[in-house]
Amino acid sequence: MVKNTLDEIICLGKENAALLSESQYVSMEKKELRDENSALEAQIEKLQCELMERVSGPQLDLNVAPPECELQELESQIGDDHHHRLPCVAPVVNPLYLVPVCLDTRAYREPRLHRL
Repeated sequence: MVKNTLDEIICLGKENAALLSESQYVSMEKKELRDENSALEAQIEKLQCELMERVSGPQLDLNVAPPECELQELESQIGDDHHHRLPCVAPVVNPLYLVPVCLDTRAYREPRLHRL
């Protein structure tokens, strides 16, 4: 009976050592995962900042002439030559609509070939 108890104590000691080793391994993995998570969070924050910079960047107002045009206009008003110039205006592009003139497909039949 004492021998069985000693064998059981030895077996429990081995199990305890294995569990301690596994616990240390899990703790190391947990620490590595926390580090990776922190790095990913930092990267996400950096990307969000870049995205906000791009979104909040200069907005184009198509109803206002570009700054170069304003400079040209001022130069023409201040310059030595007193020629009148037209103010610089951004080109206007209107939409192009294509409307079919004839919807009758019979108008586009292939000509018949005459037999010889």
